[in-house]
Amino acid sequence: MAVSIVIPTYNVAPSIAELAARISDATTNYDAEIIFVSSDDTPQVIVHVGNTARLPVRIIHRSTPTGGLAGAVLEGIAASDGKGCIVMDGDLRHPPEMIPILLAAAASEHEDVVVASRNLDDGSSGGLAGASRHIVSTAANLLARAMLPSGCRTAPTR
Repeated sequence: MAVSIVIPTYNVAPSIAELAARISDATTNYDAEIIFVSSDDTPQVIVHVGNTARLPVRIIHRSTPTGGLAGAVLEGIAASDGKGCIVMDGDLRHPPEMIPILLAAAASEHEDVVVASRNLDDGSSGGLAGASRHIVSTAANLLARAMLPSGCRTAPTR
């Protein structure tokens, strides 16, 4: 498996079918798998979608989730078979159409980590619902900038 796409899920059952279809369309030129890490009743929907998906689909159901979202992400990465992992939200706020761009950036720049950012010139914070999400996002960005060495930069890949 060349790339594993890890998707932590919680209350996103309505978007699973579209998400899997868009990931499948975006990865036609890649050896990929989708790993859903579920902490709710989404597995029934995932099983149905997995039966018709072009890509291999795996489900990790966490009946006792530990570590919240970060714990789900780490569990999905630990279970992955891919040489690389992409982590996406299950609610379609992270567009699957970015997958080829991220993979190309990782390959051409020989980078260990590639991050998509809504803070690039043509990015948008439109996916953030409400003022509190904007405040949290801004605070997280300020914290990250304070913690990272001054040489770290955002390098647009488009």
